[in-house]
Amino acid sequence: MIALILAVGLAAITCAAGEGLSHAKALHIYALLLSTAAGSYIGFAVADGRRDKIVLESMATVVFGAMAYYGMGKWPLLLVIGFATHALWHLLHQPGSLGARVKPSFALAGIVFDSIVALYIYLRILHH
Repeated sequence: MIALILAVGLAAITCAAGEGLSHAKALHIYALLLSTAAGSYIGFAVADGRRDKIVLESMATVVFGAMAYYGMGKWPLLLVIGFATHALWHLLHQPGSLGARVKPSFALAGIVFDSIVALYIYLRILHH
């Protein structure tokens, strides 16, 4: 429960922080967050110790990084897609699923955070 409260709080702070920035700068911040969130799973994979998980998480980070890079410029909807897809990526990290081992509370918090941020970015793009 605490993880969910923290996820909602951090998502609210993340969204509010974007309000004080120009649209372009906010997209850059969100792109950086998406890349960082995706990259954190490489650390989980290294801690997990299974080489195939390190490769898988590294490849996923490249894909999310590409969405972040192109999303902060010409195609901002890629950031929405990136965060929404990353929420699904968290879901795949539940015990017995694909990817590196993570605590279920972390994956659930990630799903909530990513979903809120994806929705916020989508609404921001619509009103820009």
